[in-house]
Amino acid sequence: MIPYLGIATVMYISMLLEHHQTLVFSKVLCSIAPSTYIIYLFHTTFEGFTKAVIHKIPAFCDTSSEVMFTLGAVVVVFIGIVGPIALHKYVLSRFKITRFMFGLK
Repeated sequence: MIPYLGIATVMYISMLLEHHQTLVFSKVLCSIAPSTYIIYLFHTTFEGFTKAVIHKIPAFCDTSSEVMFTLGAVVVVFIGIVGPIALHKYVLSRFKITRFMFGLK
């Protein structure tokens, strides 16, 4: 039952966003859309690397601090999205061999 509720929720949110979209929001989504496959493939690599680096920083090692834990989680997720987008934009889409390897046009 839970997966179906999740699907219905995503559909409902998509419908709301479709009716209330702005030009800036549309441009942001259109700029991210070509990178979604690469984000899917590489997000765990970038998140894992970021987690390893964050756990070496003494301020983030304190597990009792909820603020530092939340800040660390936000940084990990942010790098997990932005890292693959940069990889796609500056490396994978520039060379014919990498475009072929990853099925990009």
